[in-house]
Amino acid sequence: MIAFPWSEANLLFAAPLLLAAALLACAVWLLAGRAFITLLASRLREPIVSDSPTVARLHAAKAATPTMGGLGILAAWLLGVFLFGDFADSTLILNILIAVALAAVGAYDDLQKIRTRRGISRRRKLLLQTAIALPLAAALAYLVDADPHSLAWRIPLALAAIVGCSNAVNLTDGLDGLAGGCSLIAAAALAVLAVVAGQGNAALACGALAGSLAGFLVWNRHPAKLFMGDTGSLAIGGLLAAIAVTLRLEWLLVVIGG
Repeated sequence: MIAFPWSEANLLFAAPLLLAAALLACAVWLLAGRAFITLLASRLREPIVSDSPTVARLHAAKAATPTMGGLGILAAWLLGVFLFGDFADSTLILNILIAVALAAVGAYDDLQKIRTRRGISRRRKLLLQTAIALPLAAALAYLVDADPHSLAWRIPLALAAIVGCSNAVNLTDGLDGLAGGCSLIAAAALAVLAVVAGQGNAALACGALAGSLAGFLVWNRHPAKLFMGDTGSLAIGGLLAAIAVTLRLEWLLVVIGG
């Protein structure tokens, strides 16, 4: 693991590491994407379920498309972060835990969809997201600002941002390349803001995510050969929000994600 140095003195060294993390995450998809899709296609195919006969007919051709591509997005992102991140920074660890925990909720929902064609209920999904995000959001808010008066509103705001953004990306994931493309733009925007704020690990996390999403879009652009599923959308949304909380820019999520 290479520690990510970040200060005005070593900016020229840190910037290439950010780029390297993004390129590495993208390269993982370019080199292993086809094999990954073949593996998923053998077991995990997206069921097309809609109350509208017209929508069901229009999307019928996608019924055999592999899902849970979020596993690959997360794996490629984690590789870049593990190689170049500085794990002395506890906020980076919490960002990883939030992404992985929400990916687990998404994977559970995806597997239920494959088995039952309906997945878990919206209420149950929201309860799971909230139960998982609450302690992690509280810990992240505390690391950002330990002042008791600030925590009284930072914790609810962090929780709302993580759960809300997670569901926002989930709702956006309906057309080929839509959620991935929008999330790529959001990750790039947050990376720039993290650079301006001098938050090296946050910038690195955003760069690696942008790279992973760019590689994923090679396979997810129309006609999509792979879907991210809830595994990807819940994790990506939660991660973007967690990074915004780290940067104290929760309010900008509405603009960046809009």
